[in-house]
Parts: sequence; structure tokens; C-alpha cells
Amino acid sequence: MYHHNFVPVAVGIPQVQVADPVFNSRQTIALMQQATERKALLVVFPELGLSPYSCEDLFQQLALLEGCTKALADFF
Repeated sequence: MYHHNFVPVAVGIPQVQVADPVFNSRQTIALMQQATERKALLVVFPELGLSPYSCEDLFQQLALLEGCTKALADFF
């Protein structure tokens, strides 16, 4: 994996939908799988990938917070 002291790193930019953590986690996981297939050891994703930025007013809504928590479980 480490050739010439380099580490294979990938950047993933998933398509996201506002306030749809299930869709967003599926997109992110698909990119993680692609990176794994391409032998990346580290994949970097944008912050707030499960609940995108443009949902300002929704951040305090319990439904979105619970949805993000449940979607996060898909990663484990």
C-alpha cells in the first residue's frame, strides 16, 4: 500500500439532498466503497454530509437529528 512513502488518499464529494440522511449516507457509503476498491487508505468527505448546509432552520429539529443518528449507524 505504501509505495515510495506515499499514502493513497481519496476525496469523496457525494450528491446530497437536504434533510435526507438516508439518501446522503447511501451516497457517501458508495463513494467509500469505490475508494476501497481503488486501494485508498484514507477518504475525506465534506462536513455535514448527512444533513447538508442549506438546511439551516432544520438543524434543531429532532426528526433530522434522529435521522442523522440512524444514518450514521450505516457506517458501522
